[in-house]
Amino acid sequence: MQIAYIDGRRLRRALTAACQWAREQRSELNRINVFPVPDGDTGTNLALTVQAITDHLARGDQQVVDFLP
Repeated sequence: MQIAYIDGRRLRRALTAACQWAREQRSELNRINVFPVPDGDTGTNLALTVQAITDHLARGDQQVVDFLP
């Protein structure tokens, strides 16, 4: 089934799934982190950033993309 439109609910679910995937890949991203400095924290930084996005999205229930929190 091909999706022909996107509303607030679909976009929120897609963003939440992408954020979950990024959090799950944190260790691997830390492992391969070599640019610009091999400090091994890129995965952690990304995981914290996407967690903030997920938390923000969870606060709203808008159905229209224009009004996503």
